[in-house]
Amino acid sequence: MKRKRRILFFTLVCFYTLTGSLTAQNQSVTRDFFGVDFWTYDPALWQEFFNLLDEDSVQFGLLGFGVGWEMIEPNPPVHGVHQYNWARLDELMQLGVASGRVFDMNILIRSDWATVVPASEMDEICCDMSPPREDADSDTTQWGMTAYQAYGDFIFNLVERYDADGVDDAPGISRAAIRYLQLGDEPDAPGHFVENGGTPENYDRMLATMYRAAKSADPNILVVRGKSNPGGIFDDDPDETALQTRRRDYLDFIATSLRLGQDHFDLFAINYSDHYTGLFPFTRWLQAEMAKNGYSKPIMVGDARTTAWPRNNDGGIRLLPRRYAEGFAESLTDDSRPRHAANRRLYHADEVRQSLRKLILALASGQQAISLQPAWGPVVHERMFWQDAGLLDSWIMEATNSIHKARKPVYYAAKQLIDALLGADRPVRILDLGADVYACQVSRQGENFFLLWHENQFEVDEQEVLRRRQNVIVDLTPFVATAKVRVQHFVIELDSNRAPIYPDDVVVSATELAIDETPVLVEAIAATSVTDGDNKIPQESILEQNYPNPFNPQTTIEYQIPISSHVMLRILNAMGQEVQVLVNENQPAGGYSATWDGKDGFGKEVAGGIYFLQMRAKDFVQAKKLLLLK
Repeated sequence: MKRKRRILFFTLVCFYTLTGSLTAQNQSVTRDFFGVDFWTYDPALWQEFFNLLDEDSVQFGLLGFGVGWEMIEPNPPVHGVHQYNWARLDELMQLGVASGRVFDMNILIRSDWATVVPASEMDEICCDMSPPREDADSDTTQWGMTAYQAYGDFIFNLVERYDADGVDDAPGISRAAIRYLQLGDEPDAPGHFVENGGTPENYDRMLATMYRAAKSADPNILVVRGKSNPGGIFDDDPDETALQTRRRDYLDFIATSLRLGQDHFDLFAINYSDHYTGLFPFTRWLQAEMAKNGYSKPIMVGDARTTAWPRNNDGGIRLLPRRYAEGFAESLTDDSRPRHAANRRLYHADEVRQSLRKLILALASGQQAISLQPAWGPVVHERMFWQDAGLLDSWIMEATNSIHKARKPVYYAAKQLIDALLGADRPVRILDLGADVYACQVSRQGENFFLLWHENQFEVDEQEVLRRRQNVIVDLTPFVATAKVRVQHFVIELDSNRAPIYPDDVVVSATELAIDETPVLVEAIAATSVTDGDNKIPQESILEQNYPNPFNPQTTIEYQIPISSHVMLRILNAMGQEVQVLVNENQPAGGYSATWDGKDGFGKEVAGGIYFLQMRAKDFVQAKKLLLLK
């Protein structure tokens, strides 16, 4: 089965390459490709998370969250006059724009007055969608319009308010804020929109209404058919009859919707939340179904949870295949359990591998964007299997009320990956290095590096002890011109102070690279850069004074480290606030140089004046004064 999945994946990549329908070959990876989703409307929590990202220089440029119709228009229009309340949304949009990010906004069709199912009766975990009402004469006489007309007006005014075109703009919106406008969550899932009376026909009517209204307000906005979730419909299931029924109902809805609505959306969104999601077989089917109807659409990935809660499949719901021992989930939150620490490490390693896999494969198959979710949300214990599937640990957050302490290994691993990929060419190239070896080659400014790991389901014995039997040797010599490669491991665990543990880089032969389930970043290195008996190793850490100094607009910084270390080199302003991070990575012993071009972390030029250059490497901390002339 795994071999079949790998074949399907490589077939899909070839399909995208041949058609060229998704992504220009020379497009580079930008921060807007990487997103995080929110499960809260609390502006204080948004700001706290933005501060954390900026403090750690994590380059998520896309923000995803859902907006319910009832949030803006809680009461019906009166004789054609709408009663909008923008105050709550304005504050959130202003925060996002001020942070330098753009929005992936998901419109949730729910209303206590205009939808078939009132918002107050919807399950908060589910899709929060209902068809608008087909209004009686008495309603439309009082409202001055139908529910569909009211919905279209809401979409038009929402887009117009945040497009920064100088017409009816919200205060504090200096640039177009909404990149993607999605309609709903999983409309084709039998237990979601369909359960609320939805059909492909009325979903298409809603989509058409949104498309026309959004494009009339801002022709550049991208309208998205909201978040389909193939889940396990392409995976094996002991109950073949149930699987076939689920697959038929789900695919029939989508196929009908595609025939109806090809002109009503710019992108097709997919939820990538399940551990073994069947995303790529589904995407291949989806592209074929579009082609059958004479068109094609790009794909974007939303709602890519780091990994869902590791349930034991004994609670009446099975969203993931069983891969952990009984009681595993409970051991993660109960530190009195004998294997609490070991199981948390296992779970976090699983999260890191699955999250990086989703990000990389989304790039490899030409996706437009991908979000990790949830980044933040209120802790609701009955939803904890979703809530913990994010960058922050909800249990730690609740116990300590500290967002800093709640950072999980996947948070730091995502930063490592984004830092490595920014500016790289896309789509990335997938390599075939053997069964269950996930490997890709990334090119950035003419230099290649590799991301790879061995993918195999965790095996846990009756004593809840992980069996690691997936260590394999790969040969990179067909792809590199040097005999040695440098290997950097991604963070998979934290120390007792909840700080990330960065394993030291290692230099190994390109012919005998040992990998396991832990993702690694591999770079080819020139022979002269490998530390050996003929090369001098610095005796101590040194941070040289930048040159030139004063400078405008660029200056060079040189430094040395005597042993392999995690190096942080950053620019601070006169008040000690971080302006730009120049280096934040593991580096082997040797001498290095970096440059600063007088810009902050968002590429904006900073004012002239005094700045400080700070270097940290293990126990070494030093600062130098810089003078930027303007």
